[in-house]
Amino acid sequence: MLFRSSLVAALSASFLQSAAAEITTDVVGKSGKIKIFDSAGIREDRNAIMMTMDFLYELDADEKIVGNQGSQKHGTQTFANQQFTFSDVEEVTYSNVTADYFSFEAKVYEAGSIKVETYVFREDGVITTSAEETFDVFAGDFKFSIELIDWKWCNPCDSNEYGAFVDVGIELKGSKAEPSEEDLGGGIPVILSSKILADNVVIDMPAGYPKIVSKDAYDLDGDGVEDGDGDGKKLFIFRFPKEGDATLYDYDPIIRTSGDTCGIFCRALPCL
Repeated sequence: MLFRSSLVAALSASFLQSAAAEITTDVVGKSGKIKIFDSAGIREDRNAIMMTMDFLYELDADEKIVGNQGSQKHGTQTFANQQFTFSDVEEVTYSNVTADYFSFEAKVYEAGSIKVETYVFREDGVITTSAEETFDVFAGDFKFSIELIDWKWCNPCDSNEYGAFVDVGIELKGSKAEPSEEDLGGGIPVILSSKILADNVVIDMPAGYPKIVSKDAYDLDGDGVEDGDGDGKKLFIFRFPKEGDATLYDYDPIIRTSGDTCGIFCRALPCL
């Protein structure tokens, strides 16, 4: 079973790069971390965005993590111990707009695989996402997608556990200590949707998702108590519901790194 959603991620330790307009992506290591910055400026720019794949959990209908023990693991509390394989960077056309594209993929034990696709648009245009939503994009905007491939839901797993959702936690760290959908820092917003394409049917992400939470507040065992193990890290949580026998889930967010915003890097001048 294949699930698909939107994210940003990692490439190779040798800094595989994709540049479009003034935006460049550097892959940091092999565990799902990518830096987005202005290729015309310095990499240490204070408004750079670091995207880090943080965790993936399968949960039951009561939001308790399942498949977390024994031989039937269905998640990982960190991608630091996962090894991604990476595609080459290539020029593609997404919804009639030229973009630089790369993807990376890793197995999640025996439950299935996770794949991330990334696009940096090279020109202004209008795109239609897989969920049939239309957006203006500008040269340098960054779009990402997540896929869960051949996912084997707990049905049941150990201890008679049944899966109902998959949560993917991603850190989008900019210059702002408290990131929001409207501003990661430097005036950089994330365009999120609550629509998911499940096979050929558009469905809603569960109520309240996607959302931003402190990892400290994430309830790992479903007991309603914050587990407090995230060092204050702020994560975007994307929740995918089990939807019948659907084999593909697709979700499409965009990081607005150019266009009418201040832009990802304000260079020598502060954003106003």
